[in-house]
Amino acid sequence: MNKMLTIQDLTLTAHNHDILAHINLSFQDNHVYGIIGPNGVGKTTLFKSILGITRYHGKILFNGAQPNDLQIGKLIEYPNFYQNLTVEQNLQLFARYMNADLGLVSQALEKVNLLKEKTTRFSDLSLGTKQRLGIARALLGNNHILLLDEPQNGLDPLGIKSIRELLNDPKLREDKVILLASHNLNEITKIVDNLIFVDNGQILCQIRNQTTPYYLFRTQQTPALLPNFDANPNISMVQNSSFILTTYVPNQLRTHYPQLAVRYIGKITSLESLFDFVITKGVVNNVDFN
Repeated sequence: MNKMLTIQDLTLTAHNHDILAHINLSFQDNHVYGIIGPNGVGKTTLFKSILGITRYHGKILFNGAQPNDLQIGKLIEYPNFYQNLTVEQNLQLFARYMNADLGLVSQALEKVNLLKEKTTRFSDLSLGTKQRLGIARALLGNNHILLLDEPQNGLDPLGIKSIRELLNDPKLREDKVILLASHNLNEITKIVDNLIFVDNGQILCQIRNQTTPYYLFRTQQTPALLPNFDANPNISMVQNSSFILTTYVPNQLRTHYPQLAVRYIGKITSLESLFDFVITKGVVNNVDFN
């Protein structure tokens, strides 16, 4: 049975300012979702809301019920461990705290390729290896949701590659909803299945990650009212604009949604241009009109 994490009308306000505003999202297991946006736009706050460590309005449900601590693994900030304990000792200590089976420690270390380093003290690890240990800690227990906030931040090229290979491992993804927050568009697109653009506490766009071009249309309709529009990862309305972004080529879009009145604008051929377009909410400077 597929597992589903859903967020319904999530709003978080501080000092009369919306940090998150009416967020609606759904996530399926065996997928990695990239939460992309400039620094300070609500990515970490979204994660803290899912963890239940900040107050919010709305609903966050996992398979229809509020998720609990044992279902969520997290790497929210720089991983902090006891410096003089070994890799294995640190994880065993955390497992006891979580009332998790100590036998899961070796499994977690195996998933992140740290079995050879299990007797190494934390203080002697490279930064990239420390990040992998942080992910191993997030994998302890019977969690089905994995929240990773900038897991490659500050790493050298080898460390970045190591984390990328880890997150692309099908065994790590199995039965898990993985949310990966980053402002590094070039790197995150080598990992994730879907891209979710966030700015000023709003979801601007959610679209499938691909290496081929994205196609841009303009409409005066409300396409979200069309059947299966919101649930289709190949098409998205860009928030606060009249633009539709899709992975479908023009003829495919008209085949899938013949009742949708649209005007073809052009294609976006790079992910950097896609980011610029979505964040600027409709500036078409980066669109190829050919």
